[in-house]
Amino acid sequence: MKYIFLFFFISLGTFLMLSCNPIVITPKSPVPTPTITNTFTPTNTSPPTKTFTVTATFTPTGTITPLVIGPYNCGGTDSTASFPPSGYLNLPYASGGFVPLCNGWVLLGNTTTDQIVLFNVLSQSVSQTFQLSNPPGTMAYDYANSLLYVGLAGTNSLARVNISNGAIATISFSNYVEYIIVGNSGQAFVRISNFNVALVDGVAGAALTTYSLTASYLNYDPGHQILYIDDDMVSPPVIQSFGFNSSTYALSLSQSVTFPVSYSYQMSVSPDGNHLAVQRSSPPISDLPASNLNTLLGSWNGYLPNNQSGDFTSDSQYFLTAFHPGLVVYSVASHTLSKSVTFNTGSNYFNAVGFSKGGGMVYGITGPSTGVNTAIYWSLFP
Repeated sequence: MKYIFLFFFISLGTFLMLSCNPIVITPKSPVPTPTITNTFTPTNTSPPTKTFTVTATFTPTGTITPLVIGPYNCGGTDSTASFPPSGYLNLPYASGGFVPLCNGWVLLGNTTTDQIVLFNVLSQSVSQTFQLSNPPGTMAYDYANSLLYVGLAGTNSLARVNISNGAIATISFSNYVEYIIVGNSGQAFVRISNFNVALVDGVAGAALTTYSLTASYLNYDPGHQILYIDDDMVSPPVIQSFGFNSSTYALSLSQSVTFPVSYSYQMSVSPDGNHLAVQRSSPPISDLPASNLNTLLGSWNGYLPNNQSGDFTSDSQYFLTAFHPGLVVYSVASHTLSKSVTFNTGSNYFNAVGFSKGGGMVYGITGPSTGVNTAIYWSLFP
C-alpha cells in the first residue's frame, strides 16, 4: 500500500511541475540529420502513438537545441527559436472552437467529450481539460481576465470558463448563441440567433442587457469602445458603428453606411482601432478606416467562412487571413503580401485563423464538417 501512495504523490508532483514550468523536449543523442518526406518516420524503435505529417522541410544547420515549450500565457513573445517552421496535426475529434495562445498552446473545444482542451500542437500534450454540460461551439477568450466564453450546442446558453481556477458559470438567453466578441472590463457581446445582441458580465457570470439590433455579424474595438454591426439581411447591406458606455451599457449610433456590394459578411477590427476588415461574399477583403466607413483604404485577397474576416497582430502591422489552400499575411499599411504558406488541405477550407498571442506563429483550422474532424495548421511568423 505504501508504494501505491508513493507512486500517487510522485505522479501528482510531476503534473504540478508540468503545469507551472516550461515543457522541455530533448532530442536523442546523437542527433542524425533528418531527411523529411511526406510522412515522418520515427528513428527509434518505439511504436508511434500518433501520425504527424510535416508540410515543410526543416534542415538543421548546427547543433539542435532542446525544443522548449513555454507557458500558454506570455508577455508578448513566443519562444519559437527551436520550433520547426511549419506543420499540421489532425485531431481525433471535431473542434467546436479555437483560440490561439502562446508557444504552440491553443484552446480547443472537443465536441466528442464536451470538454475544453488546453493543448500544445508542437508537443501534442494536454495541460488541462474543462468539462462542459454540452458540446462546445463558438469561442472567444478574454486574455486580460483569463475568461473563456463558449457557446453550448443544443442550448440557449453559453459557458464562461475561468481558465485560472476552473470555475464555470452558465449564462442563458432567449435563443442560441451564434458569435461571441470580447468587450471591456470582463464584459462580452453575444450575437444570438434572433439577430439581437446580448451583453454579459463574464466576471459575475450573468447577462446584463439585450439590444434589439439586426446584427448578422459584429465586432468590437475595446480601445475606443465602439461596437460594429453588419446587417446583411437587407441588400445592399448596412454597416453601423455604435459608441458604447460600459457603465450604463448604452449604445449611441455614430455611423451608418451602405456597403457597395450585394453582400458583406464578417468583420475584424485592428487593435489600434484604425482598420475595419470587412469580408465580402468573395475575395477580396475590404480595409475601411474606422473613422469614416464610407472610405476604402485598400483590400487584401482572402476569404474565411466564419464570423471573422481575419486577424491582426497586436501592433496592428499585419493582417492574417486564408486563401485556399493556404494562409496569407499582408502588410496593413501597404496591403502587400508579406508571407504565404500553402498546405495540402484537399477540399477542406480554412474556417478560422489567428496569430499566436506572442505574434510568432500563425494558425488556421479546417473542419469540422460531415465526416471530417478538425485539423490545425501552423507556421512560424515572420
